[in-house]
Amino acid sequence: MMMVKENQFTANKEKWTKYLLQSWNIDWNRVPEAETVKLELIDGILIGSEKKLPLSGSYFAFQGIPYAEPPIGELRFKEPVPITSFNGKTLDCTKEGDISIQSDIFSKNVIGEESCLFLNVYTPNLDKTRKLPVMIYIHGGAFIFGSGNVAEHSPEYLIQEDVIVVTFNYRLNVLGFMHLPGGGIIGNQGFRDQRLVLKWVQENIEKFGGDPNNVTLFGHSAGAAAVHLHMMLPGSKKYFHKAILQSGAATMDWFMQFEPEENARRIAKLLGCESTDDNEIGKFLKEIDGKKFPPKYYDTLTTTRKKRGLPLIFNTVIEDENQEIKPFLTQSIDQYLTTPNQIDIPIMMGVTEHDGMVMTTPHTKRYHLWNKEPGRFIPRTVSVDGDIDEGECKVLGDEIKTFYFGDKPVSQSTFNQFMDFQTDYHFSIALQSAAEFHSRYQNPNTNLYYYQFSFDGDLNMMKKILGYDMKGANHGDELTYLFVMKMAEIKVPEDSEAGLMRRKMCRMWANFAKFGNPTPEKKEHCDLLGNLKWNPVKSHQNAENEEFQLNCLDINTDFKMIQDPFKQRIDFWRKEKMSSMNLHDDSKFVSFGKWTSIFVIFISTAYASMKIVLGHLTALKRRDFHRNTILITNGQSSISRKIGEKFERDLDCKVVYLPKNDFISRQKPHETVLEDAFKAYKSIDVIINNDHAFLSNSQDEACFELDEGENLINNLNILRYCIPKMYLTGGGHIISIKSNENSFRALVNTRNDLRGYIQDLISILNGNERRIKPGFSLQTIHCDRSWSSVMSENEIVNKIVDGILSQEPVLKLGNGFFSYIKRLMSFFNGYGCPSVHVL
Repeated sequence: MMMVKENQFTANKEKWTKYLLQSWNIDWNRVPEAETVKLELIDGILIGSEKKLPLSGSYFAFQGIPYAEPPIGELRFKEPVPITSFNGKTLDCTKEGDISIQSDIFSKNVIGEESCLFLNVYTPNLDKTRKLPVMIYIHGGAFIFGSGNVAEHSPEYLIQEDVIVVTFNYRLNVLGFMHLPGGGIIGNQGFRDQRLVLKWVQENIEKFGGDPNNVTLFGHSAGAAAVHLHMMLPGSKKYFHKAILQSGAATMDWFMQFEPEENARRIAKLLGCESTDDNEIGKFLKEIDGKKFPPKYYDTLTTTRKKRGLPLIFNTVIEDENQEIKPFLTQSIDQYLTTPNQIDIPIMMGVTEHDGMVMTTPHTKRYHLWNKEPGRFIPRTVSVDGDIDEGECKVLGDEIKTFYFGDKPVSQSTFNQFMDFQTDYHFSIALQSAAEFHSRYQNPNTNLYYYQFSFDGDLNMMKKILGYDMKGANHGDELTYLFVMKMAEIKVPEDSEAGLMRRKMCRMWANFAKFGNPTPEKKEHCDLLGNLKWNPVKSHQNAENEEFQLNCLDINTDFKMIQDPFKQRIDFWRKEKMSSMNLHDDSKFVSFGKWTSIFVIFISTAYASMKIVLGHLTALKRRDFHRNTILITNGQSSISRKIGEKFERDLDCKVVYLPKNDFISRQKPHETVLEDAFKAYKSIDVIINNDHAFLSNSQDEACFELDEGENLINNLNILRYCIPKMYLTGGGHIISIKSNENSFRALVNTRNDLRGYIQDLISILNGNERRIKPGFSLQTIHCDRSWSSVMSENEIVNKIVDGILSQEPVLKLGNGFFSYIKRLMSFFNGYGCPSVHVL
């Protein structure tokens, strides 16, 4: 049971809060006896300071180095502009630069400055011939608070291991991640700041004695998610060679921004903007005092989003490839992760045993709400606003609650179970999913090391700050074994249990930075670690039917290798019913492509990780077909019947046959067809069409005909409301454009040119406003009419089923359609869609 005790951190809250607030601006580096040192860069001359290391020796600190022009005035919301010169000035780098504007987590006062693009370099040696390994750290804080300054991250114990450490500040919250293209505001600027730091290090680190060819990028929580993202992007990954993810990954549920443009409009309105025109809103947001943003941050959340998951708003967005500036991110996270062999660097990642402890604090006085509203247990990647009715929502929430709490209520006495739920919901599933993605898709010759930090010692700072008196490690507790937190420093004897753990942690992290292996065979690098051998995660590439196994180092008083931590809880989220939930929103789609079983799942990129819960982990079952109900249209056809029989017999699927004309009436309005289909086919998972094109939505099935020619536009208006999860087997032209060349050509001609038609098509798919979102795809298996003359029915059935199971859609066309469709699919594929081949 968790107890809150009065300790040095909680006994005098007012004094403690004031101390923490002041600590942000304390110049911890003004040590009277510190010597200064000069260093010449291409940009100018830096003056740093020499300081003592904790065990022996000294190091050099260069703090507050500007790496970009101040992002103020015309540069607000713009790409960072590199500093090319200090104009011949000598720069005093004995003092840290300002942190990004944010609300102080304790006092709620607004602190920091808009001009915050500063970095710090800490090096044990300025000898340019040594070329030491470099570790660049990205701080966490959900992209809304935190800094790389020594108040939180003083790296002297890492430097003691003979590595160079670089920390920095970047734009947070609204200033770093707002996205309103219509107002001239493009998101992801905080990530662009980070990338510029990586580039700066490549260009300058040799002057500090560093090796630009041996750079490790590491981060914690949101910082780790950022590291994960940079690993995937060609524009970033060229700047570093190893990566460490601590309690964070780009697969986390909050990582992608939900309704980014609406978020911008909402906060502008809260700040007094009366216009509804994006251009005017953009002007308003560019001119208002930047310190007015943080107090309105949480008010931007909708009521529903305040109830479920983390209350995070401004973060990652997928950008338009055709925007004015070069896009930072153009595909969904899943598409990057499932592109084979794109990540070819060593990785270390892991969690703390009770990462979710930090998430429990806001709820300890509101347990009754979790008992009253079981929908709070449902991850935000599952839409419950109109897509799941109240009864279904309660059933689903109760199922999750029962798994963790049994028949007990959520209360102080079940705090441990509540903490387990929060740990899984926010961290464990995301990190294990990221590890499995890597194991199955990425270069099998690059090692992935996974850990669980469960050590409970005197330096477990976050637990102390929150006042928790319970066993285990909280979110961020491992950080104070790597960094000294100057704002609340606790000193422990170097030979104490906590002191030794700090040295072991720093040794493993530094070993990984040096060699790509935290426990190398060289004895001189493992004297603190004894005979410890950290086994990497086994590669599961080309082992589709092999169950994923997670080798994990448990970091505790006794280090030991374990397998599949939290297995029972992780397996719960993989279970059958999780796969049938409705995973979508109207803003973005992502397809899992070949990771899914016999169908394509489209889910929201707005929450990139508990899609894990319901998407990643379900998809990872790969060839498990035993939970699918399949609707086969034109069920009176003998081939349709045989396709269904094959799925029933060989794959143990439930098959429903739809007579050819069910719910298909040219006299019925399309809205009526859609409504009828929703009512009649709620349990259908997949539609295999053998006559007309139908649409399937995993929770509520929609089925209607997409005609050729003039009716296509009306049908496409309905298409955008549904999740396309279908296979077109008969007349399988793209979007079920049938072989009526004349009528279709007439439609093209009315649009003047091909590009104009495509733009109209995309506009319709996206609600006449937005461009097509990355991840849109249509799977097609073409059943050529000539097959019947050269193949038996059984051979045709086998060919169709094999095509579906292969997950390799092929569109076979001829005559006048060939050139058009080829160009059309090229256009779609250019938007980050899974490839569609034309033969």
